[in-house]
Amino acid sequence: MEKRRFKQNENGAVLLTVLCVMLMMIILVGASISFVSTTTQRTYRTFQAEQAYMTANSCLQTYVKDIELKTNAEGDEAAQKEAIDNLVALSLDNGGKGYEYDVIINGETDIEKMGSCTIRVSRFNDSTIVITATSKFGSETEQVAAYVQTNTKPRSTSYSNAIEICNDNKNTFNNLHVLGEVATITGNDKTKSNFITNDTTLDGSLKLYGNTSTATNPHVYFMQGLSDDSSGGNLMIWGDLTDNNSFKVTTKIPKGDTNSDNFVLVNGKFSVLSSGGYLGNVKDGGLETGDEGKSKRTNPYEVDLFCYDMLIHDINYYQLGNIIVGGGGTGTFTVEGGGVGGEIWGDIVVDGKFNYTANNPITVHGSVWCTSDIPDKIVVVGEGNAKHPNAKQADLPSTGRFKRPVMEDTYNEYELMPEDFIANPDSTKGILKNQYDALHSSTAPTVKSIYESQQNNTTGSFVSGEALITSGTNKYVQYTDTDGTKSNYLCSINKSCVLNNEIAQGGILWQRSQNGKILVHVTNQDIVILLQGYNNWENKRVCDFGNAPTIVVKNDSSDSSPHYCYFVTDAGTNVGYKTASDRSKNQTVVFNMYKGSVIDYGLYKAMCKDGVLLDADSVLTTSNIKDDFALNLTSNTTIDTDPNAYNPGEENIYYLITNGSTISNSDDNFHEGIIYAPEGTYSYATQGSLTFPKVYMTKDGYSETFVPIVSLGMVIAGNYSSQNKSYYAFNEPAPKSAMGLAKKSKQNTLSGYNLLRYDHH
Repeated sequence: MEKRRFKQNENGAVLLTVLCVMLMMIILVGASISFVSTTTQRTYRTFQAEQAYMTANSCLQTYVKDIELKTNAEGDEAAQKEAIDNLVALSLDNGGKGYEYDVIINGETDIEKMGSCTIRVSRFNDSTIVITATSKFGSETEQVAAYVQTNTKPRSTSYSNAIEICNDNKNTFNNLHVLGEVATITGNDKTKSNFITNDTTLDGSLKLYGNTSTATNPHVYFMQGLSDDSSGGNLMIWGDLTDNNSFKVTTKIPKGDTNSDNFVLVNGKFSVLSSGGYLGNVKDGGLETGDEGKSKRTNPYEVDLFCYDMLIHDINYYQLGNIIVGGGGTGTFTVEGGGVGGEIWGDIVVDGKFNYTANNPITVHGSVWCTSDIPDKIVVVGEGNAKHPNAKQADLPSTGRFKRPVMEDTYNEYELMPEDFIANPDSTKGILKNQYDALHSSTAPTVKSIYESQQNNTTGSFVSGEALITSGTNKYVQYTDTDGTKSNYLCSINKSCVLNNEIAQGGILWQRSQNGKILVHVTNQDIVILLQGYNNWENKRVCDFGNAPTIVVKNDSSDSSPHYCYFVTDAGTNVGYKTASDRSKNQTVVFNMYKGSVIDYGLYKAMCKDGVLLDADSVLTTSNIKDDFALNLTSNTTIDTDPNAYNPGEENIYYLITNGSTISNSDDNFHEGIIYAPEGTYSYATQGSLTFPKVYMTKDGYSETFVPIVSLGMVIAGNYSSQNKSYYAFNEPAPKSAMGLAKKSKQNTLSGYNLLRYDHH
């Protein structure tokens, strides 16, 4: 059959072509519309999924961060344990299926532009909890999860006290001056006693166990804590506090919230028997007991008082702050004798009764609360203030500023003793045992042998940066710092050695230079210097530390593998590790420091005048300190107002004083380092020390001009006595030093967790 073909000019050909083209266009447009619609839907679903993920992730991160804050290893132990216990309980809820709740923001569960979210806490396995956040936005649902492993998380050993006393039954703080906190750590024991006398000044808080009495103008001056400069100051006495003579407590910290207020806590009776003393600033306010305390409440420098009983006897009494007396309805506030009355700019709360037999009234610029009758001689004045006779106990303020502080029991603070570090066969405790054992060999190096080998320029006797130089007829070890600073020394101790009086009077280095300097150069290992005693005329094994030598400790070890310098007394050959009676077998030594100084290189370099560093024979004295130098003891590493301020950082020098041994200081000397003698004795009777032009004590840059300092670091001693007017200044131990392990038992009680991973399901 013949096929017929249309010709272009035939009728209907154009119409057919148009129809075909239009059909194709319709198909293409329809496809385009479908494509655009699909793409739009896909884009919106992607947006919804991304928003759902962001909401879920944000809620999960917030939840985990909250748990992290509550279980922070540096935080409160009870709060940490409670947070972990709550997390575990949630994971076991609903018959072991876990606990789920809706996240609510601004009262809504479905938040505009965010979606909704639920948090579920459940068990992944026996030791792991999974926290799942599920968010829905539009039609999309996303889920993220965090896997955490509950465990005991150790914390770094923390220190805040310049002086800690571990065992002494009777402490006499005589002419004691401290830049930092002081504490006895003997636990709840009122059989012990403390006596604060003479010109004792404490720039920080004071915590004492046992009954405490005062005489001859002692002064506690509250400042921001050196370990936590956001906190206030406090005086805590576990027992009675009796003010016999002009006891003063002043403050540089204004009233803030509950955690930053200044307070005096007496877990017993507070008796004010002296008309010359005061608690709080005389000029700026505070708790005052003297004629000078008539300033009105015009500033925020308050000191609150908490005690179980209070006695004001025959004196004038003035206070800026609140008084809280009693507990359980048994407290007594007694005012007796003559005097001319008193004045309180604050509130009085008595959970018990007043016993008022004095002749003159006390005026109160605040409210008075009591669970029994309030005497007429308690006169309440001031607009808006009220007197509350016969207030019920339930009505007494018990929160906020009136909540009684807690004095924690710190008994048995230390687990590892100095003997453990130098002689314990357990490698996790006896971290210095190998160096210590080697020093009992007949071939062990001494300071004398090191000095002689360096004078002969023996190969291997120097470390990086050191070189032997000749000046006239003498040879010196010169150290060149990385910044080009040069300093000269009689010799450089760059390995563990024995110190047996070579630098004392008559020793080889004393003969060479009675005022010479020695460098201890720490590089890739701890340096242990054994203080080896000899029998002196008192038949004591004594290691004399110089006739004005200066020992400079330079630490060039790495941050990732730090090392330190340790001066140690001998632990003997039969030392035990479990009981004090075992440790009493130690060969006791008297480590006698007089006139000599020990100082970290950083401080030595920063404070010394030009030319002193190059004088290997000079003595370290106040006259050598730069006139514009400032010692910065705060956590603020940059004091903007003083470019010459030096922050010492973590301590590099340690003294491990074994059971029964004594460290004794006399005459003019300065030492830096942590003295650790929890079963030993520390005794000081200095006649002078280094006077620093400025010492910064707070983050705001407060400074005392010309403060004489005898010690920078810490003193931890079983028995303690002091008879000097130079200051002890607090500096904290390094956490990776031996002292970071000393409170080992305190490290193992904190609850925490490990964040294993995040997952996006």
